[in-house]
Amino acid sequence: MKVFLVRHADAIDLDSEEVISEEYRYITSKGRTATKSVAKFLSKNINDKEDFTSIEKYFSSPYTRAVQTAEIFASCLKFSGELSLAEELQSGGSIAGVSKFLKRNSGYSSIAVFGHEPLMSLVIASLSDRKQPGFEFKKSGVALIDFKDPEEAGKFKWYLNPKKLEFNY
Repeated sequence: MKVFLVRHADAIDLDSEEVISEEYRYITSKGRTATKSVAKFLSKNINDKEDFTSIEKYFSSPYTRAVQTAEIFASCLKFSGELSLAEELQSGGSIAGVSKFLKRNSGYSSIAVFGHEPLMSLVIASLSDRKQPGFEFKKSGVALIDFKDPEEAGKFKWYLNPKKLEFNY
């Protein structure tokens, strides 16, 4: 199973008077623009075996900023499937929870999960063969891990830096 990890886009600050709590922070226009650029880049620059446009299922943290990021990807990439919310992907989620979530969904050949830091980096370090990511998982960044067996560590394939639109292998 191919798992595309996507960190949510840039969001408004928690101390803004417009937000009543962490889970309701929404993405900024800068975040929207960056996410659209990343989605469009991915649609044109990925080979057939790692195609972001053929993902079977999108899963998102229930937090507003993650859901909005997933919706932008879905729109730009013409994803016609369902977006499901997964508590395991919320801010402060655990590796054990994400591991169980991935095993539960291992029937899919490819999924995209939209979540938060530090959880996205911890997933790479804990559930893949890349124990030190070697990069900062930036907002709107995307990484790919390929799991041949849900009981074993996955193979880290790449990370896309959203600012430079460059892959890190």
